[in-house]
Amino acid sequence: MTARVVLLTKRRRITRTAWATLASYCKWVSKLHLRQLVADDPKRVERLAVEAVGLYLDYSRNRVTDATLRLLFTWRKSPACGHESMPCSTGKT
Repeated sequence: MTARVVLLTKRRRITRTAWATLASYCKWVSKLHLRQLVADDPKRVERLAVEAVGLYLDYSRNRVTDATLRLLFTWRKSPACGHESMPCSTGKT
C-alpha cells in the first residue's frame, strides 16, 4: 500500500509540474500577437493545419506555437493525467 501511495504522489507531482509549466507558458504566449506569429513563420499553416475524414482544422490562426504543442503533449503523456482510462487512448468506445 505504501508503494502505491508513493507512486500516486509521484504521478500527481509530475502532472502538476507539467500543468504548471503549461500554465506559465500560456501567460507568456497570450501576450503574443497572432499577426506577428503568422509573419514570423511562413510555413505555419502547413504545420498547424490538418485534414482528415472531411474535416479541415486550422490551428495556425490561434496562439499556438511549436512549444505549445510540445508542452501539451508532455502534459498529456504525464501518468496522472488520466489518459490511460480514456476510451480515445485505448481505441475502445
